Amino acid sequence: MPLRITDTNFEAVMSIYGTPLKYYPSRLCSCVAENGGLPKIGCSCILGYYYETAQDIQGVRQRVSYKRTNSPSGVIFDGGAQFSIPKFVDSIEQPVWKRLAKGDVISVVDKFRRETEILKKGVHDKLFAFDVTEIISVTQKNNVVYVQGRDFDLVGATIAWRNDATITPAELSDYVVEYTCNQQYVVWEDGAKDRGTIAEDLPRLVLCVLRRYISKDTNPIDSIPYSQDLY
Repeated sequence: MPLRITDTNFEAVMSIYGTPLKYYPSRLCSCVAENGGLPKIGCSCILGYYYETAQDIQGVRQRVSYKRTNSPSGVIFDGGAQFSIPKFVDSIEQPVWKRLAKGDVISVVDKFRRETEILKKGVHDKLFAFDVTEIISVTQKNNVVYVQGRDFDLVGATIAWRNDATITPAELSDYVVEYTCNQQYVVWEDGAKDRGTIAEDLPRLVLCVLRRYISKDTNPIDSIPYSQDLY
């Protein structure tokens, strides 16, 4: 049976199932309008959005789905989850309750996920994920391995190459970073129902998809086969 959350039992639900989360408010970038509805290559935004500093919030994660799908970038996660975000926690209002919208990111604290990205030295050295927890490996073709603390440091989510490094990638060359980060979800839409009441203190029900790595160096519209009909 799915967990049913109502205003009468939500405090008890939070005490049992509540989990600390991080919330990244998003702002849509105008480059989307300039590029036919797609993020513009070369813009400083992250896939069409800018994100503000994370806020610590609490909520309940339900109906977690972990699927995998094949893509040009390899096998990636393709799942989602449903979050219930209460308006009040310990009698203190959460500002996120009013602001939650499509494009925002919810990060689950201390729930980790392994990720792999291909970066470009001197052009794109910043990892896509928020809340990077550990660098597992940094490698390049021909099995070249770079060592953290000797060849590079992790500064926030950026691979910072050291001036005194033993070896470093050539400028503009691609390299692979394998790392772990908190599980991250993108808000897709509000729940299909408005909770059936006008009471303002009910939790917000939002549907989310796993935030997946997508290369900023390519644009999906560039590879559309124009010999086929477009819908």
